[in-house]
Amino acid sequence: RIYSSLLRGFVLSQKGVDSSNESTVSGIALRETDPECISKLISMVECFGGSTSGLCDFLVTRLFKEGRTDESNELIQTMLTRGVFLERAIDTIIYSYCSRKKHTKCVELITLVLRTGFVP
Repeated sequence: RIYSSLLRGFVLSQKGVDSSNESTVSGIALRETDPECISKLISMVECFGGSTSGLCDFLVTRLFKEGRTDESNELIQTMLTRGVFLERAIDTIIYSYCSRKKHTKCVELITLVLRTGFVP
């Protein structure tokens, strides 16, 4: 709930949407989230000294549920290059790619994980 509220509030503040209509707020928060907005939110949490791993796990899962698997994968790759291993999120994306028979993307992700020094 915390991450959902944080995401909703941040997206709405960036997009200038009136938050008085709760159904509108809930419906557009994730759909309006673009990679730039996600990056800003993560940077903001880092600036305040917060941990980004839980937030990123949440974001990857939500993007995945919205059918935005490739964006989830990009976020995972960005975090891996920053030295953050998102085990649950990586498992979710690997499962998704394998179930849709996108084995090349799965192998690319596993290769990146291993190259960054993490062992799944």
